[in-house]
Amino acid sequence: MQKTYFILLILLTTVFCNYSFSQDIELIVIDQNSNLPIEDVSVNYVNSNDGTVSNSDGKFSVTRLEKILKISHISYETLFVDVKKLSKGDTLRLNPNVVKLEEVTVNSFNLVKAINYVLENYKKLYVNVPFEKDCILKETVTVNNEMKRFILSNISWWDKSYFRKKNDIKLRLKYIDYSKNIPLGIFSDVPTLNTSSNSGFAVPSTIINTIYLNTFLNSFISSTDDITSYVEKTTDEFIDVHFETEWKKSGASSYQHIGNFIFDKKTKAILNISFSTNQRGNIQKGIISKNNKESISETKSNNMRLHFSKTLNNRLSLKLYETEAKLDITYDDKIYNAIFGNKIYVLNEKAVKKVNNVGLINLTKPIFESLPSNTVRSSNSILLNEMENEFIFEDKK
Repeated sequence: MQKTYFILLILLTTVFCNYSFSQDIELIVIDQNSNLPIEDVSVNYVNSNDGTVSNSDGKFSVTRLEKILKISHISYETLFVDVKKLSKGDTLRLNPNVVKLEEVTVNSFNLVKAINYVLENYKKLYVNVPFEKDCILKETVTVNNEMKRFILSNISWWDKSYFRKKNDIKLRLKYIDYSKNIPLGIFSDVPTLNTSSNSGFAVPSTIINTIYLNTFLNSFISSTDDITSYVEKTTDEFIDVHFETEWKKSGASSYQHIGNFIFDKKTKAILNISFSTNQRGNIQKGIISKNNKESISETKSNNMRLHFSKTLNNRLSLKLYETEAKLDITYDDKIYNAIFGNKIYVLNEKAVKKVNNVGLINLTKPIFESLPSNTVRSSNSILLNEMENEFIFEDKK
């Protein structure tokens, strides 16, 4: 009897220990110098492609395992932590990359030449096999800093290669964490216009042209013949190159491209791209037939970001894609600042030669129209920030 009790005690202790180290733990990551939260920090266990990212409040959640956690961001020194020594709510501090001041004075940089090198060596630098990426897609709309749309869904992204030649991409909806879409509140005196389905959107087919690095780079070279570029800062591992073009006329409006490329010093590969198109005078006017009032929409800027990190085979793969459109809408003597955003986080990826066509998202329709309401889980793979929490749960308070 005593022996049986002893064995049972060992089994219970083992189960308890395994359970305690498999629970999720929520942590916060901040800047060592400013104490401000850091968004889009990549979090994964060493020797694993699975991971998550921090939200705009610097918060993230991971399953507690008896492994070493890798905390990394392109602008900060990588941190390795033993999860066993952490408690819920602990704060992790990242040190900004050390800038080599003696090299900052280098002004000129042949950006087109550097991009052409990446294109010529693309298949050596980046993952180039049929893949399936497990992604989180976040779609948001805000008007005057108030959230009007928040959709957080898990999608599967498959393609024959990250070197885009033709339309082989397949996006599949796996499940929805959250989905809420309300009217913008701009045309509140016209019920037929003040609906959630009439609030603007981006269709996946327009995103695809910039989510593949080679298509974006080829387009960038062909459309930026008057580019000025220089080294903004450099570290032991990276070169951060700033670029901008002259303002160009396009009909009654004008535009300028501006942003940064971050290159790996050793491989000369592109690790991060921030690209913005600033606009002036891109105005569309219309008359609301129901009340004869004028509506004016002016696009202010379109912004895009691509971020890459190394996989286990030491090649680079897309980890984060972000696009944002900012515009001012004037109606009934009021100006509304609207921001439409789409963000893709790659949590995991694997080599997959072929997938079926079941559950594919229609690339010509807005994402929110492809989301069936009966799959909403009301949970999340990445943590919501304060604004998102208030928007999703305001009806439950």
